[in-house]
Amino acid sequence: MRQGIREVISKLQAQGVASNNIIGHQQVRELPGQTDCPGPIMPYVEDGSLSPLSGFRLDDGGQDASITEDGHGATEAPPWLGIRFTNPPATQHESVAVWQERMRERGWNIAVDGVYGGQAEVVCRLFQGEYDLDDDGIVGERTWNAAWEEPILPSDIPEWPGIYLAYRAPDPHPGVSRSLPTETVAFSTSVWQNQMAGRGWNIGTVDGDFGEQSENVCRAYQAEKGLRVDGIVGPLTWHSAFNDPIT
Repeated sequence: MRQGIREVISKLQAQGVASNNIIGHQQVRELPGQTDCPGPIMPYVEDGSLSPLSGFRLDDGGQDASITEDGHGATEAPPWLGIRFTNPPATQHESVAVWQERMRERGWNIAVDGVYGGQAEVVCRLFQGEYDLDDDGIVGERTWNAAWEEPILPSDIPEWPGIYLAYRAPDPHPGVSRSLPTETVAFSTSVWQNQMAGRGWNIGTVDGDFGEQSENVCRAYQAEKGLRVDGIVGPLTWHSAFNDPIT
């Protein structure tokens, strides 16, 4: 993304229609019609990395030289703004979108919307686990910097957590029969939900709550893959979600 912006700016400067001083529209408060442009990429404007002369040396392939041939290189992190991303309540800030964009560049399935919701927290926890960071689901300074500065590891398939993810409708006779939990609420549920969303299923909110929507997706997926249709994510359904091709 940054390289594409730098190339456009370079061409405009060469044509004499762009200034050498790159600023955001939101920084020019005295102009009529001032907006919040460029939104979530403002930190890149402020740290100078959008400038064609910013020191991001390009190789012959047009990529940042800090990225190795296998794509597993590291690069310099933009300055951490001192905002810790937490959920709940979901942090909403333009820097969240910058971090989300970086995680997408690293290969994670994550929406870039500037909202640190359940899906973002799942990605954060899994990422922290890869690099022995505090597994707290909070993007602080160390996790922020690691997103840029740590090499990208080969993708690992999460092991089945050893618990069955299942939804149970409320017991119509709670005073008579043995009560059962109405749903499975666990971090592992969030991991599975995020994977199914990445496969294109309408899973709803990635919230770690295996409710009726999750069960419906599970049943439809099991039918598609020829698995036993019981609406329960056990080891076979779990491994299929992470291993089988998308059809």
